[in-house]
Amino acid sequence: MLRRARPFFWCSLLILLASPAAAQPSLPEGCISRQWRIESISSELTRFIGDVEIDCGQYQLYGSEMEFTFDQGRLVAKGSVVFSSGTSRISADRVEFDTRTKTGVFYNASGDATLADPKLVTRSPFGTQEPDVYFYGETIEKQGSRHYKITKGGFTTCVQPTPRWIITSESVELDLDRYAILRTSVFRVKGVPILYLPILYYPLQEDDRSTGILIPQYGASGVRGQTISNAFFWAINRSADATFFHDWFSKTGQGMGSEFRYIAERGEGNGRIYHLREHPTTTQNQPGGPVTTTPGKRAYDIRGGFSQALPLGFRARGRADYFSDLTIQQTYFTNIYDASRRQRTFASNLSGNWGAYSFNGTYNREETFFGTQSSTLNGGAPRLTFSQADRPLGKLPIYVSFNTEYAKLLRYSLETRKDKDNLDVRTELDSGLTREDFQTTVRFPFTRLRFVTVNSSLAWRYTTYSESREPDPLNPDRFPDKFLQVEVPVRRRFADFQSRIVGPVFQKIFNTPENSFADKYKHVIEPFVNLQRVTPIEEFRRIPQLDSDDSMIGNMTRVTYGVTNRLYAKLRYGPNAGNAREIVTLNASQTYYSDPRASQFDRQYGTSFTGTQPTKLSPVSIDLRFSPNEEVGGSMHAEYDTKFMALRTIGANGTYAFKDRVYQVAGWSQRRYIPGLSGFDNRNSLEHYLNSATTFQFHKNEFGGVYLFNYDLNKNAFLQQRIVGYYNAQCCGITAEFQVVGTSVVKDKRFNIAFSLAGIGTFSNLLGSLSGAPGQPQSSGFR
Repeated sequence: MLRRARPFFWCSLLILLASPAAAQPSLPEGCISRQWRIESISSELTRFIGDVEIDCGQYQLYGSEMEFTFDQGRLVAKGSVVFSSGTSRISADRVEFDTRTKTGVFYNASGDATLADPKLVTRSPFGTQEPDVYFYGETIEKQGSRHYKITKGGFTTCVQPTPRWIITSESVELDLDRYAILRTSVFRVKGVPILYLPILYYPLQEDDRSTGILIPQYGASGVRGQTISNAFFWAINRSADATFFHDWFSKTGQGMGSEFRYIAERGEGNGRIYHLREHPTTTQNQPGGPVTTTPGKRAYDIRGGFSQALPLGFRARGRADYFSDLTIQQTYFTNIYDASRRQRTFASNLSGNWGAYSFNGTYNREETFFGTQSSTLNGGAPRLTFSQADRPLGKLPIYVSFNTEYAKLLRYSLETRKDKDNLDVRTELDSGLTREDFQTTVRFPFTRLRFVTVNSSLAWRYTTYSESREPDPLNPDRFPDKFLQVEVPVRRRFADFQSRIVGPVFQKIFNTPENSFADKYKHVIEPFVNLQRVTPIEEFRRIPQLDSDDSMIGNMTRVTYGVTNRLYAKLRYGPNAGNAREIVTLNASQTYYSDPRASQFDRQYGTSFTGTQPTKLSPVSIDLRFSPNEEVGGSMHAEYDTKFMALRTIGANGTYAFKDRVYQVAGWSQRRYIPGLSGFDNRNSLEHYLNSATTFQFHKNEFGGVYLFNYDLNKNAFLQQRIVGYYNAQCCGITAEFQVVGTSVVKDKRFNIAFSLAGIGTFSNLLGSLSGAPGQPQSSGFR
């Protein structure tokens, strides 16, 4: 049987080899085909049959059967058709494709495309853009290389076997590099219709910055009622964007705001403004009782800052942190530090450096509130300084510098109190004046001995004030120290000698070859003494006491002495292995004053300005820093009164990081009660706080959250507790927040929730809701 079949086999092979060249199909230039069989219908029409594959370099087409019309460049494919071009892929029952324009129509089709490099996509609780997009429709019309029009189909960036969400639409205009516009669309989650949208703009830009509406947030509060927050993001260009916000509160009213950010070649800046408009509210404490109507308020909050390099070595800076109503600030803001803030500030600055010379000009106003009716205002309008850094005097080891200042100082206080008839009495005091100051310093360091260093300086200072203090015998209780500030100039001249002596320095090295933490340790002991002598200052009592510079006591000697202990370790492991690291620092110091009044104005000690009685010995200041590695760190500060043998203040804070999963910050502070010590003998003014913030994230940041609290140990009550948690799936996520606030101004429980979809960002509104979780903005909208 094999011998009989052999002639037929060889005849068939000869026929195939002898097929003329004219039988080769006509294809677009640069294309090749593979198939089981080819039929030449006419000189212009060729049919390809059986697992057809046409490869044209920029695109590939697969199908069961295809027909190509050469004169029209028209390719028709049917039967499990697959079209592939770059990162795009479309499957269809039938395709009509123009090989010249590379456009066509796909019937009963579905497709997917890659939008960004998956390696650059980072999951976040606010829905970072996923790298893929999936779409389908009765017809998909390819109008460009990455532009499609879909009829009666759907669209999602949740590319899974069963997408968690999808948007179905009568018509979709899809530009894979820019956007998707859907008309007459329905948003579905797990197949369930959730929301009807007559038109939807969905951004698809690879850089995650597209103009559009952000996903709304929902919240509930005992004070504000139901809350709905909306935002619109405007990507102005690559270097600037803006976000517009609107908050609706069912009980209190509504708020509107905006935020602007930019980055320039030589500067950057941001600014935000928020306006709250409350409506009148009525309350009734008990059924049938009286109804109380509270009038609505209007308030605004302005924040921002910028830094810009200018020609000729100048740089301009500015900062605003201003609110119009303290009560509104403390009632509405989520962040406890914003809610407890009592200062509002405007500041601008112009500075320049030219070698050893520098200029600094500042205009600032800072107002601090005490309650809602009393405040103090401080600032400079303006404050100008010009200085020269140390420059050697010839070849001698002596250095000369100087500093000049012109300042128009702002000092204003407003106090409101109740009189015996329970009426408000306002007391206003304007202590502002103009101050001109000049100081020149000669410094002569001595460093020839290795174990002792001495750095000494002698300064001469001359200051003029446009106003002075004079006795006020008619109103002895109205003004501090029984003085009245009048428009009579006063001058101040004095010399100031200072010397810092460090040493002798002792050190010892401990070799620890068997220690698992470090190869060796080095302990360094640095005793130090700081000496200061100020010559007598005439008419000191006439000088207005506006800040610490004006409180310099003349004819006074100050001696500060102490010791610093440093412990270094040569680490065995970690990124700094083999290098020495300062793991522990302990410093203790105290100051002696020949004039006890100087103890009330010493900026080295935090308790100097608390109204304590003058003393010749300051408290002992103790500072401890601990940082054995990059993951663990801590510090402690305390001031100990040697006369009363008691701690005045003590505080500590620490940080701990476990890989990229857990980050812990905690702090504790106490202002202690000391009977007989003024400033510390009033139990109502004591402070004792504990605060903590724990951030955690797991499984490539798919889920995580934050728990933080501020606790008042004196009152045994939480000022606030706040929990933020999120879950982020492949293409969608949810973030929720619960907060309990218990400050003296507001008692409230708050809940906020937000959803995220891949490609559409959400936001933290300007009141700070949902801020603080990993990957989330603190207060700004973004996509």
